[in-house]
Amino acid sequence: MLVVRMERMIPDVTGGLAILIMVCAFLLSFANLQAGAVEAGISPWLSWAWPVCMDALLIAGSLMILRSSLRQEATRFGWMVVVTFTGVSIGFNIAHSPGDFVSREAHAVPPITLMVSIKMFTMIIRSDLKGERVTSVHVTSPEPEVTQPDVPLPRRKVTDEDVLQYFAGNTDVTYLDVAEELQVTRQKISRNVTRLVEEGRLVREGKRLLVAPDQEKDGCSGF
Repeated sequence: MLVVRMERMIPDVTGGLAILIMVCAFLLSFANLQAGAVEAGISPWLSWAWPVCMDALLIAGSLMILRSSLRQEATRFGWMVVVTFTGVSIGFNIAHSPGDFVSREAHAVPPITLMVSIKMFTMIIRSDLKGERVTSVHVTSPEPEVTQPDVPLPRRKVTDEDVLQYFAGNTDVTYLDVAEELQVTRQKISRNVTRLVEEGRLVREGKRLLVAPDQEKDGCSGF
C-alpha cells in the first residue's frame, strides 16, 4: 500500500521540484544577463528582453523536442536549439562575472541547471501523456475510397473483480500492461490496485502482485 502511494506521489513531487529549480535558475540567469545587457548599452527599460530572448528559447526548444518525440518525428532541431542557446547563455553569464575562477563557475551553473530542470519536467509530462493515451480504432465505410474519421473505443467499466482476475493469471505485468489489456487508463488501474491491496485481496511480493490465497479459493481465475 505504501509503495503504491509513493509511486503515485513521486512524479508530482519531482515535477514540483523541477518547476522550483527552473524558476530559481531562470531568475539567477535573468538578473546576470539583464545587467550585462545594460552594460552593453541596451536601454534599461528594454534590458529585460535580452535574457528572455535567450533563456526562453531553452523552454521553447524543450517543448519542441517533447512534441516531436510524441509524434515520432525527428528531434534534431529542438536539441540544436537547446544545446546552442544553453552554451550562449553560459558564455554571456561567465563574461559578465568577476574574473576569479569561483565566480565564473557560479555564474555558469544557472543556465545548466535551467536546461536540466526543463528536461526533467518534459520527461515527466511525456510519461504522463503516454500513460493517458486511449486506444482508438479506424472505421471505414463499404466504399473503398471513402474513409470515416477515427472513432474512439468506448470506455469499459472495469471493476476490482476484473483487475483481480487479470492478476490471478498474469503476475509479471505492469500497470500499463493491465491498462492496455482492459482498455482503461493507468491511473484507473492504480486506483483499483490500491483498493485491492488495502482490502487484502492483492498481496505484494517484491515487485509482483499476487492474488491473496483466500481469493483463489473463492474461484478467482485468470482470463
